[in-house]
Amino acid sequence: PDFAEAHASLGATLMKLDRPTEAVTAYRRALELKPDLARSWYDLGSALQEESRLTEAVAAFDRAIRLRPDHPETHWKRGLALLGSGEFDEGWTEYEWRWKVAELGLAQREFGVPRWDGTPLGGRTILVHAERGLSDALQFVRYLPLVAQREGRIVLECQSPLARLLEALPTVAQAIPRGGPLPPVDCEAPLQSLPRILGATHSGIPVATPYLPTQIWSGRIPRLPPGEGLKVGVVWGGSPRPNPRRSMPLAILAPLFGLPGVTWYSLQVGEPGAQLLQVPQAAGVRNLAPLIRDFADTAALVGQLDLVLTVDTSVAHLAGGLGARVWVMLTFAPDWRWSSDADKSPWYPTARLFRQPRPGDWPGVVAQVRRALSSLVLAGGELP
Repeated sequence: PDFAEAHASLGATLMKLDRPTEAVTAYRRALELKPDLARSWYDLGSALQEESRLTEAVAAFDRAIRLRPDHPETHWKRGLALLGSGEFDEGWTEYEWRWKVAELGLAQREFGVPRWDGTPLGGRTILVHAERGLSDALQFVRYLPLVAQREGRIVLECQSPLARLLEALPTVAQAIPRGGPLPPVDCEAPLQSLPRILGATHSGIPVATPYLPTQIWSGRIPRLPPGEGLKVGVVWGGSPRPNPRRSMPLAILAPLFGLPGVTWYSLQVGEPGAQLLQVPQAAGVRNLAPLIRDFADTAALVGQLDLVLTVDTSVAHLAGGLGARVWVMLTFAPDWRWSSDADKSPWYPTARLFRQPRPGDWPGVVAQVRRALSSLVLAGGELP
């Protein structure tokens, strides 16, 4: 009973079993017995994050950092907890530790030009380069107009599926798919470092939407045929990395598909789309995946819908950035950008958030959505 490392190992095992509440108890007992276990302070903070107890998580990470000041994962996770709490000043600084976190697989790239420090650009050309996540790129391009205000000519390097959409941004002189040849530039900045470079605050989040191009791209995307009542797009599966719990089986959404006054359209791409053929209740869902080759196509489709219902995927950020009405279904302890205790998003004014009442409780989320959707149908689609 007084073996601290055994309690710490028990905590780690409980976390692998998705039992963070019990893991917190095990880690706290380990630290009562041996307060200098830096790893256990880090693990305790991580477990508290899974419980959406962000203030306590930051305190645990603080203790871990006092014992191991140069541990990248602790600084990075502390940054996420601070950002989720709206503490942007320190949060963005800690977020820079992401470059040293092995599990993220990021690498500082060398372009042979200096990193931009936020000073006026005076007409110089700046390379802004996206990192890994499509969602991150869609969320953070909102800061590009602030770069342009400092008299910069922006070349944006982004993921290939985003290039056609983002090249239409009025502040972008050129959008280049990652891996393509780059033109001469005078300085560079990672897209997700812009808030820190610009001194962005929580109260100063650029929330005016749409900030993504809203025009319907002609030539490929047809007008959707009229359906009954509200036209609702749905996405239930995201990338299995880095967080598979953001996705749900399509069958869990089955109670929604029988609602009168709704025509359903699937915006789902990739492997989860095959579930449309496996769920009998989804037989009437119109599959739009054959029309989608990139995010410009998805944007053109979203622009024709009354509502997008999605789990935490890039489509949530796309719809929010387009100023479309989007309902986001979230895990009990969601990603930092969704905060932790409200149905509104500080990033997307047109978003409504539906959170798991308990860890893993997707049926509880669907029940909330069904009630809200029924009210929306009764109101003729005019609810805020």
